[in-house]
Amino acid sequence: MERILAGYAWARAGVLFGRLERDFHGTGAAAGRLLHRASSLSLGAEVGIGLRVELRGRMGLSPGLCYGWLNTRFRDDGLVRMRWVAGDLGIALGF
Repeated sequence: MERILAGYAWARAGVLFGRLERDFHGTGAAAGRLLHRASSLSLGAEVGIGLRVELRGRMGLSPGLCYGWLNTRFRDDGLVRMRWVAGDLGIALGF
């Protein structure tokens, strides 16, 4: 969901589903082999804020920052807590 605030700023929040896939080097009987593991599908969230900068007519730029988090678990390992910050620059075209 995204909301425009005072005509020049925006805020959004959303739910996401994700998992982590990773290759591990084998140990013991599996030494020397590459083992592919995938975590369980998990629920996370992402929130963001940004600006809307009018360029000309119906065109504008929308720079913003987003913060997200997702906790997922591998079947035979512990919990993995992923956190990230992402910057983006969008082009908005009205029609």
